[in-house]
Amino acid sequence: PTLAEGMKVSLSTGGKGLPPVIYGAAFMPSGTGKGAAASCVRNYMLKWKEKLLDQADRENQAKSEEKTTYKPAPDVFLNEASAEGLENSLKTGSAPHFFLDELGILIRMAKNDVVKQALLRSLMMIYDQGTMITRRLKEEKRSREITAKGLGVFAASTIGKGNLSNEDIAEMVGNGALNRFLIVFGGYKPIPYKMELERSEELKVEKFSQAFEAHGRDKHFYLSTEAKELYKTYHDHINESYRQKFFAHDDGAGLTVRQLGFWLRIAGLFQVALDIQEGDKAIDNEVISYGAGVMAGRFLDYMDVNHFEQVAMYMSSKTDKLSATQRILAKLKKGSSDYRAIQKSLSNYHTAQEVKESLMKLENSRVIVKEGEEYRIKRG
Repeated sequence: PTLAEGMKVSLSTGGKGLPPVIYGAAFMPSGTGKGAAASCVRNYMLKWKEKLLDQADRENQAKSEEKTTYKPAPDVFLNEASAEGLENSLKTGSAPHFFLDELGILIRMAKNDVVKQALLRSLMMIYDQGTMITRRLKEEKRSREITAKGLGVFAASTIGKGNLSNEDIAEMVGNGALNRFLIVFGGYKPIPYKMELERSEELKVEKFSQAFEAHGRDKHFYLSTEAKELYKTYHDHINESYRQKFFAHDDGAGLTVRQLGFWLRIAGLFQVALDIQEGDKAIDNEVISYGAGVMAGRFLDYMDVNHFEQVAMYMSSKTDKLSATQRILAKLKKGSSDYRAIQKSLSNYHTAQEVKESLMKLENSRVIVKEGEEYRIKRG
């Protein structure tokens, strides 16, 4: 979203359109690279842009004879700014990338800190409406509505009583604070041998970033006829899922309904990437293709299976950890599965031995049954 400054997406050409505001969150154990992900975005996707803005900043300052006429360059990367800092960046036309580290601690502090409360309220408002209402400034005597030209938020937090507990996750889903985030739960991964890109690799990322900004900037993307039919099918699916959760008083209904907004915005960003592959042939394109819609749907399906379902598990968990048994039962609720598929899906969180032992316990207690090579939950 930060690279697609001024871009809008809508169902049709007649729509006003919304900026591609996308919030992501990574909830992982300590030491698994949450902060490194934010650093990667800054160093390889945005640093070239920050340098250009700094250069323009210095040139404007040199040309300006009076400090009052000097307009600062917009921020590209904000790290735990206040609502006022975010407001000032949006006022100058920025589409910033916003990094919120240790979200659990921030949420807890916000209960007694009006500055942090204002920041979180602003972020919630921008996601849904693409705008934020400024606080009532003394010098202006009134509040103002500011339109975001794009905003990417990356929140990170470790899981545990001292930071982000299962109670916190349940509360944040219940009050809607977490429903605007694409949530990734991370488990074990090998320590990377190499911590930075080679210069040749860095240049490839920079080249793609520059092309992305050049193509996506200030364009108004809308769905093609085929993509609109695809969106309608996805809308019907989400609507049914939302209805079931709503009448079951499931707090996860809010997370479900916001996947429609994610689909449209992600499809627009995928289209920009596809157009870059096409080169000059697609330089003026503003139509979101069927292919981009399919990619957005597959992406959200992957998130649903691998991450969204874990939100519900953490909400119902009595501890801040999920056992292999909990994960196995959640997987089998979606249908029968064999051992290899179960073990592979849980390999980031549990060893093969833990999975095997949990399956044996569940089978011995008659919670699940094994038929041939496949396990399923025992009915009745």
